Amino acid sequence: MDAAATHEARPGGPAIILASAGRGAGKSTAFAIAAARATELGWEPRGIVCPGVYRDGLKAAVLCRILIPDGSAGEAWELARCLPDYDSAGAAAAPSPGPGSPGGPRPVMLDAGRFSYGKWEFSLDGLRRADAACIDALAEAARGRIVFVDEIGPLELKFGLGLAGTLAAIDGLAAGVEEAPAAIVVAVRPELAGSLAERWPGSRTVRAAAAAMAAEGLADELVAALRNALGRSP
Repeated sequence: MDAAATHEARPGGPAIILASAGRGAGKSTAFAIAAARATELGWEPRGIVCPGVYRDGLKAAVLCRILIPDGSAGEAWELARCLPDYDSAGAAAAPSPGPGSPGGPRPVMLDAGRFSYGKWEFSLDGLRRADAACIDALAEAARGRIVFVDEIGPLELKFGLGLAGTLAAIDGLAAGVEEAPAAIVVAVRPELAGSLAERWPGSRTVRAAAAAMAAEGLADELVAALRNALGRSP
């Protein structure tokens, strides 16, 4: 599907909230905090969060954790790990290009189950499981259900990889093709937020401040946006 396509929001459709924050700003941590608070308010958080695994202060891997209805994280598996021979000193420290840009890295298949993208080695099975978990969460039109999707990025928008099925499912829900959960919260990097906002008219973008406690602040803003869109409780 063309990244420039738009999917008009329908009356009564899901509230779509874009959580925009840069690398290392704490999007996954903010999602975990917001999911726990959502449970306290009577909502049912589902979907995935993808926290980093750090070694010696550097991100070495990315996990996927399924959110269960009480807002805590359940089953987890590895999505990606940092390539051991990646030349971080020689890599360009530039933001990811937009979906329509020809620049930036491209996925390279390593074998039947893995591909590299930038400094990361991704597991195809891990990504399929993450995609399936999000699609399952989006499929049930439960009153008070909030689905967290961590995250939509260049793999999905430029190459049709990663959570591509989830992206297509949200497109359909935004267009009113099927019954939808109450709200969908999508993590996205700032340079791609505009593209998703155009894709899903009516969505709201919540941006994290580039400051200390950004994750806590983003979680506060997400809960406020959910309250504004859905009311205090289901």
